[in-house]
Amino acid sequence: MRSLGKTQAEAAEAVGVARNTVSDWERGNNVETDNASIPDQRVSVPKAEHEAIHERHEAGETLAQIAADYHITRERAGQIARQVEARQNTPEPVTEDVPLFLVVGNEPEDA
Repeated sequence: MRSLGKTQAEAAEAVGVARNTVSDWERGNNVETDNASIPDQRVSVPKAEHEAIHERHEAGETLAQIAADYHITRERAGQIARQVEARQNTPEPVTEDVPLFLVVGNEPEDA
């Protein structure tokens, strides 16, 4: 990378992976082999794609199929799908106006 005038961070951002992944590639680790590319846990999946991963899994696609498309491990694809599921199942906070006496527990005095 340095011979090209780029830092590892710049190269990582350009291809959508973690900086450590670029370092691994420079050392010959986790690079494409004759058989297949080894999925890297640190490949950065854009947040915008998380919902798509969850929807594909909910539609019946296997985590292995999804992981192969994103070049991530099956475990990482499952983790992303579970995170989206958890966000969807988290109740929305109550934002309506509640009289202060109800929050504090005191009743208003009637005159």
